[in-house]
Amino acid sequence: MAFSQLAAWPARPPIQPAEKRPPVLPHHIRRSRVSDAELFPGIEHSAGLAFREIPALAWVADGDDLPNSFHRRLILEGMSWTAVDDLDLPIGFLSAEMFCDDLHIWELSVHLDWQRGGVGRHLIACAVKDAKAKNLASITLTTFIDVPWNAPYYSRLGFEMLDRHRLAPRLADVLRQEAQRGVRSGNTLRHASAPLQGGGRVNIITCHGLSPAQIDEIENKLYAFNSAVIGRDDAHSIGFVMRDETGAMLAAIAGHSWAGIAEIKQFWVDSKHRNRGWGCALLGAFVAEARTRSVRRVWVATFDFQAPMFYEGAGFVRVAELGGWPEDHAHIILSKELI
Repeated sequence: MAFSQLAAWPARPPIQPAEKRPPVLPHHIRRSRVSDAELFPGIEHSAGLAFREIPALAWVADGDDLPNSFHRRLILEGMSWTAVDDLDLPIGFLSAEMFCDDLHIWELSVHLDWQRGGVGRHLIACAVKDAKAKNLASITLTTFIDVPWNAPYYSRLGFEMLDRHRLAPRLADVLRQEAQRGVRSGNTLRHASAPLQGGGRVNIITCHGLSPAQIDEIENKLYAFNSAVIGRDDAHSIGFVMRDETGAMLAAIAGHSWAGIAEIKQFWVDSKHRNRGWGCALLGAFVAEARTRSVRRVWVATFDFQAPMFYEGAGFVRVAELGGWPEDHAHIILSKELI
């Protein structure tokens, strides 16, 4: 949402100049909701306007905001907090992500009208509290060194500067990517958040023989997450089976359609009944069903020793070939455009 649209929010009393504001403006922090993500870019843009006070960093005010899909993913993972006013309208947010024993803050933004009122400090406090509850080792972020409301601000909140020449690979990669985008005056800060005594750690249990029901449960949870992130909850299975008069399975194809695509997950023809055109018939039935669902393309993955030429003969095109999967062979991904 563009910053100009934020002016359409319900009216509230004008914000006092910084020198006349109370120490803490009235607000509270809650877990972010997916609907909040639509407002985050506007808040981020507004927060960036403060950089116009620094000529060398004025470009930050016009920089790219994080995409809504990125925010939605972190919200669904429970790693985002929103500061709201007394009308429950978002006025600031913190988006973070867990990496093993660390919580990395990707973005902390407070609407310009609400800055210097304790909002950012309270958002950080919520992230620290959550990190401790999860027994994480530290909280990390990158920021500008010499900007008063950046590195010095975080230092007052307990963060410490890390030597950029001795960073863990993950943090070094973050700085490298920022440098590639033209951000060269940043550095990494780390907040040592000591684990809570007797915290609720969970155990990793060996379970190599997951049942089909357990695997389905995992798939359902993954689908719930994925569909919520992209806003498409239209998945349906596709399947065709060939059986003899006794009911024995001789050939089958199975997959699904979702979000404008279809994917073939399993395709098998009994070796004693190959070269009879059954494979072509099943593949044709799958593609025809996908068309009725307005699918744009069909995807399939196969090995080099399976059926890549069969699919190519049916109009599929190689999109990727991954060598060494399995060893001495290749994993091939193909796609067929339908629309």
